[in-house]
Amino acid sequence: MKCPRFATLIDYIDGRLGDDSASLVASHLGAGCLKCDGVRRWYVRVRDIAATDDSVEPPAWVLKRALRLFNSERAQTTAGKLKQFIARLVFDSLSQPVIEGVRLTQSPVRQLLYRADAYSIDLQIATREEAVAAMYGQILREGETRFDSVNGLRIELADEGRVLHTTLTNEMGEFEFAKVRQGDYELRINMREGTLTIPQLVIT
Repeated sequence: MKCPRFATLIDYIDGRLGDDSASLVASHLGAGCLKCDGVRRWYVRVRDIAATDDSVEPPAWVLKRALRLFNSERAQTTAGKLKQFIARLVFDSLSQPVIEGVRLTQSPVRQLLYRADAYSIDLQIATREEAVAAMYGQILREGETRFDSVNGLRIELADEGRVLHTTLTNEMGEFEFAKVRQGDYELRINMREGTLTIPQLVIT
């Protein structure tokens, strides 16, 4: 499993999690995650010190604010380490040569394939009505068979920096934008280790 949230880890240490959730966190710590183990050891020290303190316990709002500040600082630190992937186009059905002797017909669906690092993004763009199209996509990671790294990802379709459409990938890394006006867009896939971008995506 991926690293549990800070509050979940604290609940585990304090024995407030159910059996199933506690078992998952215990397995994660047992697998040797240094980051979570460091948080665990830090919290145990703080808790032990607090147990010897006979001063007044702070109000609940103070603790909640401290947790928010801690999570905000950790998120900013993590964000600095995120990668930026730019996908490259490796296949476009519109660019395929016409076979000699075959009558030219226009396919209603345009096929596009992009690659970035270990990821591939398969897109299909289908015209639905005048100036409006539907886009279907799937993101896959090379060598992965269970779709763990590509499900539940936020997908954004932006025009000149302004996000116009958002959706999430399903359990197989698939996503859909039902109605998109024709134009030039930027497709962003917000992954756990960074952002994968398809620039200059022309929907027509």
